[in-house]
Amino acid sequence: MKVLAVGVMVLVQDLDRSVEFYKNVLRLTLVDEMSDWALFQEGVMLQLNPYPDTAIQYDSSTVVMSLVVEDFALACKHLEEHEADFISRPEPGSTEQAAIICDVDGNVIQISSVS
Repeated sequence: MKVLAVGVMVLVQDLDRSVEFYKNVLRLTLVDEMSDWALFQEGVMLQLNPYPDTAIQYDSSTVVMSLVVEDFALACKHLEEHEADFISRPEPGSTEQAAIICDVDGNVIQISSVS
C-alpha cells in the first residue's frame, strides 16, 4: 500500500459555520466543497465533515486521520489481509473510493483515493 498524502478530518456539527470559520477566521484556502464536506489545503489536507450517523462514537475532540492511497482496491486488499477493523467500505460494484477503519486503539482512519 503506497500512501500519497496524509490529511486530518475534523468532524463538525454545522458545516457551513465551520467552513466560514476556517476560511475567513483562520484564512485557510478552501479548495473544494460539497454538501457534506469541505477540503482545505495548506501543506496538509484538512477536511471538514458533519458527524456521521454510524456505530463510531464521536465527540467534539474526535479527529480522523485520512490517508490518500495510490491504488484503493490494492490498499483495501492489503488491509483485509492484515485483518484491519473496517467500520465502513464501499458497496460491491460502487465507484466510491473511501473506507473507514479503526487502528488497534480504536482511532479512526479514512482510506481514500484521488482517482
